[in-house]
Amino acid sequence: MTIFNLEIVLIFIIPSIDMMGHYLGVWYVIVVFAVPLLTIELFVVRLNKIKDEASGIRTN
Repeated sequence: MTIFNLEIVLIFIIPSIDMMGHYLGVWYVIVVFAVPLLTIELFVVRLNKIKDEASGIRTN
């Protein structure tokens, strides 16, 4: 299981635990799961831009 898949699974597990009475707080879910996912997404977008620029330079 990749880290991304693990985070997706945990995002659904944490709120279900919260509904069962063990309060974890919304900030915990945001900080622990949303921030790393956003970081991974930004990294992928930047990597794709760099690859596109590099391939464009080589072909011209």
